[in-house]
Amino acid sequence: MSRKRNVEDIILSSRNDKLLKSIRSTQLRDQSVSASAISSMRYLGGSDRSQRTLSIASPSTSVLDTLVQRLAEFEHTLNTFKESPPVSAAITKRIAGVETTLHDRTQELKLQLIDIETRLKDNVQSFATRKEYLEKIEERVAESYRKADGLSRNEALRDDILLAHDKSLTSLITKINDLCLWSVHIHGTQEELQRRLAQTDAALAGREPLEHAIQKLDHRVDKLEAAIASLCKDFAFYKQEVQHALKDIHKALNHNHTQNGA
Repeated sequence: MSRKRNVEDIILSSRNDKLLKSIRSTQLRDQSVSASAISSMRYLGGSDRSQRTLSIASPSTSVLDTLVQRLAEFEHTLNTFKESPPVSAAITKRIAGVETTLHDRTQELKLQLIDIETRLKDNVQSFATRKEYLEKIEERVAESYRKADGLSRNEALRDDILLAHDKSLTSLITKINDLCLWSVHIHGTQEELQRRLAQTDAALAGREPLEHAIQKLDHRVDKLEAAIASLCKDFAFYKQEVQHALKDIHKALNHNHTQNGA
């Protein structure tokens, strides 16, 4: 009798180990428990055990099918050894241990599922935040492109302004040259006037009042000649300054075109 009980214990232990390994290797998900699983749970642990199982996270359909199959095998094993009262007590004790282990494992998996769900929510929120950040970066890049286009247009406008200034300075230099030629013409006219005044002076040498008036006129002519000479110097200075400015503008234009080409 003792030998038979040992054999039965070994068989029962092997069945229980296989059942626990199968349950531990299967991932649980939140779905409703099937009617067959509920009936099996009620048979193994009563209505209280089945109600407690319903209150926790339920496995998926494939997990339930495996669990029902294992429980059916377990029921068959129980029915096989149910006729022996000493063996039934041992089996009941082992079943209670299996139920406790199964309940603890289910609670642990439920907590893991809750943790995974929390992480998924955090990841979704993080992805939303990253999406907003990427959208802001795209807006900044678009704004940078718009600013770059504006700078290009400003550079083109600056080139047009420099060219206009170049034309204006060229026109000013032409006018200064014309003024210089006009001053030379005035100087020639002054010499002709002095020659005529000398002739008039020679003709009127015997007349004292007229000679005095001619001297005054000659003095005025000298002042006019000095003013014209000063004006010619000023025109020459301004011409030189304008030429230097024109050279600087040409250098700036060449440098700008070199940078745009690069």
